[in-house]
Amino acid sequence: MSHMTLPKNGLLTGSDEIVRCWWCGDDEQYLKYHDEEWGLSLIHI
Repeated sequence: MSHMTLPKNGLLTGSDEIVRCWWCGDDEQYLKYHDEEWGLSLIHI
């Protein structure tokens, strides 16, 4: 695992210019999870 300096606000801007949480890094699977599942409600009201 490479060393990464965490941003003070916890957000990173990816090469696609989308701002995401720091934990995604540049891993394609984490990016997909963040964009498609993270933070979505499990219950639809």
